[in-house]
Amino acid sequence: MATYTIYKGLEKPVSTERYNIGVANKNCDVIDAELHKLDLKNESQDSLLATKEALSAKANQTALDAHTGSTAIHVTTSDKENWNAAKAHADSAHARPDAVKAEASEVNGNLLINGIETTVYTHPAGANPHNVSKEDIGLSNVENKNSAAIRGELTKENVIAALGYTPSVTDGGGISYSDSEPAALSTGMTWIGN
Repeated sequence: MATYTIYKGLEKPVSTERYNIGVANKNCDVIDAELHKLDLKNESQDSLLATKEALSAKANQTALDAHTGSTAIHVTTSDKENWNAAKAHADSAHARPDAVKAEASEVNGNLLINGIETTVYTHPAGANPHNVSKEDIGLSNVENKNSAAIRGELTKENVIAALGYTPSVTDGGGISYSDSEPAALSTGMTWIGN
């Protein structure tokens, strides 16, 4: 009767038994599986050893100095102070604490806060509170003349000079031109002469 090995239970036929290929194959499968386990364990240990060596290696001083001195990846005390100040500002009372709903108002400078007209902006008073000059709005090259002065300069020759040509006797729109004052003018019209 066969016996078995202590650790893996491999079958050991007795010397009087005939050779059984099935027993040999079964024992080979058990041995192969155990050898495979050893291979996996060795690979795992090799990987752990490589990781340990990588972790144990010290960065060179130049690389360490470049890392610790980088302001792009490290937050400075000044950065922290600025962020804290911005956070405190954002948390401050910018609006009324009871403001739940803000809507546009028809009154200039007001908002409707919770349905109540509330002044949020008052425009500075005075004739020119923003000190806007004629240069600011592009009028620095314009002559300062009243309408009477301008009408006094409206002669036929000045109009022709400004247009750059002499208009025809009629322009097709019902307006005609003449060198002499007409006998009658339409209501609201004034003869300005030539």
